[in-house]
Amino acid sequence: MINKKLFLIPFIALIIASCGNKPSAPSSVTPSSDISVSSEKSTSSKESSSSKESSKESSKESSSSSEQSSSSEEKSSSSEVSSSSEVSSSSEQSSSSESSSSSEPISSSSEISSSSEEPIVDNFVNIEIFALNDVHGNVKDTSNGLGIGKTTTLLKTYPENVNDALYISQGDMWQGSAESNKTKGKLVTEWMNQMNFTSMTVGNHEFDWSTSYVSANSQLANFPFLGINVFDRTTNQRVSYLDPSVVVNKNGAKIGIIGAIGDCYNSISSSMVEDVYFKVGDELSVLVKQEATRLRNEEKCDFIIFSVHDGSEDYNYLDYDYDQSLSNGYVDLVLEGHTHKNYVLTDNYGVYHIQCSANNKTINYINITINTGRDTFVVNNTKTIYTNNYDYLSADSTAESLFTKYASEIGDVNSVLGYNAYYRSDDDLEDLVASLYLQYGLEKWGSQYDIFLGGGYLKTRSPYDLEVGDITYAMLSSLFTFDNNLVLCSISGYNLHYKFVHTSNSDYHVSYSSYGQANSGYITFSNTYYVVCDTYTSDYASNNLTVVDTYDASGFYARDMLANYASSGGFLN
Repeated sequence: MINKKLFLIPFIALIIASCGNKPSAPSSVTPSSDISVSSEKSTSSKESSSSKESSKESSKESSSSSEQSSSSEEKSSSSEVSSSSEVSSSSEQSSSSESSSSSEPISSSSEISSSSEEPIVDNFVNIEIFALNDVHGNVKDTSNGLGIGKTTTLLKTYPENVNDALYISQGDMWQGSAESNKTKGKLVTEWMNQMNFTSMTVGNHEFDWSTSYVSANSQLANFPFLGINVFDRTTNQRVSYLDPSVVVNKNGAKIGIIGAIGDCYNSISSSMVEDVYFKVGDELSVLVKQEATRLRNEEKCDFIIFSVHDGSEDYNYLDYDYDQSLSNGYVDLVLEGHTHKNYVLTDNYGVYHIQCSANNKTINYINITINTGRDTFVVNNTKTIYTNNYDYLSADSTAESLFTKYASEIGDVNSVLGYNAYYRSDDDLEDLVASLYLQYGLEKWGSQYDIFLGGGYLKTRSPYDLEVGDITYAMLSSLFTFDNNLVLCSISGYNLHYKFVHTSNSDYHVSYSSYGQANSGYITFSNTYYVVCDTYTSDYASNNLTVVDTYDASGFYARDMLANYASSGGFLN
């Protein structure tokens, strides 16, 4: 199978010599953006040998849900967004009994089978892409990165955004800030509408509030949500609110974008995704190959992007479970997310893999020239834009108006609750939350149950620690962003001993009651004990916890306890 050919033909050298490393699109090209969404997967008539489908069981510890971002990134600048994209989705969904055969992609259109054929006419089309991932609701300017107001201005005025750029998200856009959490992702989705996003692949944190919110926000969005491998557990069909791909017509070139979530099911609270499952590993490869073949054969796509919520932990080489055979003629560019690592890498087939960090700290810019006449392309350049380098920009008023629109839902999250007199590390804050879990648990259930401890899996998010100064609810929401309810659970002595008291997981933090302190060295494996934790810990199957009662069914989370603690002067000590 032959990968798409780069521009190596001799006369292109003349173009490169005169234009640097960027072959340019003809100045006469008129920008256009017509989008059609495929929600029906069909198999190409050119099928190769059958490819065995087998799903891989994930054995990840629950700590996989909290990836910390660190990055070494290059500076760049940005540009104008004025795409008017129309999206139309097919109502039919593909059957669960998809063929496991992997189809050969369409042959290059530049191949000549007879000397009598018409001469090939070169047609150069320049494509610009802004790729975002793991924004995590960073809608206000922070030390991490710009909020949506200044980011809008940045992108609209970016010098290299001259040709109606594509805006492509690799997921985890909503969960993370008070403003986004309280609107359950609606504010971010509406901002993406304003920016004319081309697509968003769903990430694991899109499911933190259950699949119902993913479905609801997909109706709000003017662009497709992608997830070729998210299937309904009852029907065994792809869920109706996610599409496998989208096709965009840009300046005469057809761009196909396939979206998938990686093998991160276990990083989501199981109660939020009971109705769906993800096809990963070999099964995902089959789905992507079939869809890529369909896009080339039926949609006549000139270039295919794989947008995946998964990525490398290493900055220098691909170290995640990417099937490199996908790069052998099926996909031409891979945009990634999930690991919060900033990199530009190439695989064994020369296909680029690109990810920016997180919290809108960086945005990736990619410039590509496609020759539709010869079915070839070249990646001219990629740049990493550090958004905080553009803090001097004025905020876009249309983007800022969203805060007014959702003011009643957001509430007053920026009022000062108290003062933090000492620097608190992430471990300090996680230990504090464990002690608050115990405190609130004892107040509600202590008269009925001998509660052994409070705590469980606890991990702060960016900025991870708490500096000296005023404390607001918005700050606490960034540190403990997830809506994990406080619950009372029963547990066997055996699991209490190995999962909590003597756990090897450094992200487990516990606070013992007087009863727990007195009996921590005398746990009877066959006895039943009681602990107070949150629903993320109770949902983790291997802990073997049984929920006895919920503190507040309407929601009472770690950040709420910390807010009460701050208001009572607790952070002064």
